[in-house]
Amino acid sequence: MASSNNNANPFLHGSLFPGFMVPIFSHIWANSDDLNSQLFDKIMQRKEKDQGVTASNKGGWQSKPALQQWAGAPGKELHQRFLMAINYASAQFLASNNQPTGKLQWDINAWANVNSKGDSNELHIHPSSTWSGVYYVEAGDPVKDVPDSGNISFINPLLSERMSFFANEIPDRRSMTPVSGQMVLFPSYLQHMVRPYFGDKPRISIAMNARKTPYP
Repeated sequence: MASSNNNANPFLHGSLFPGFMVPIFSHIWANSDDLNSQLFDKIMQRKEKDQGVTASNKGGWQSKPALQQWAGAPGKELHQRFLMAINYASAQFLASNNQPTGKLQWDINAWANVNSKGDSNELHIHPSSTWSGVYYVEAGDPVKDVPDSGNISFINPLLSERMSFFANEIPDRRSMTPVSGQMVLFPSYLQHMVRPYFGDKPRISIAMNARKTPYP
C-alpha cells in the first residue's frame, strides 16, 4: 500500500491569474535630450502667445490641442514615438488576451502642459478615446521633503475590489515618479491625477489621446 505524501503540494497544478487587467505601459526613450530641448523651446514660445485652456489643471498652463501641427518637426517626431508605443502596447495587450492585433488605425491628438510650483491636475478621465498618455519633456526637480511632488497617480477602477477584497492590504492607487524622456500610456477610462508639483524648474509634459478607428 503506497503511503501518502503529506508534504506534497495539493495545489501543484493550480494557478492564480489576473482575470481582468488594467494595462499601464511605461517606456523611457533613449537619446532624447535633443528632442526634449527642441520641444521645450517650442512649448515655451507657444506659451508666450497662447493663453491656453483650463481643463483638469489647477494652475499651470495647458495648450490648445494639435501640438503635432504647431510644434513643427519635433512635434511630428514625438507624434511618431506615440504611434510606435501605442501600436506596441496594443499588440502586447491583445496578445495577452489571445486576440489578434491586425493593423490598427489611430486618431491622435496631443497638447502641452507646463506646471510651476504648486500646480497640479485634478482627478479626471479622458472620455471617447482608447489610449491616453503623457510624455515628459522636463520632469522638473525632485523635492526631498515632498516625495510625491508632481507624481501621476492612477485609481483602481474596480470599485468592488477597492471596497471589499483585501481593501486594507492592497493600495487603491498606483503612483509613478516621472523622469524626462519617459512615456506612459493607459486606458482613457482610467481615473488619474497629478499631485501638486513643488520643484523650482518648470515641469513640462505632453499629453495625448489616441482614438482607435473605428471606435470603440
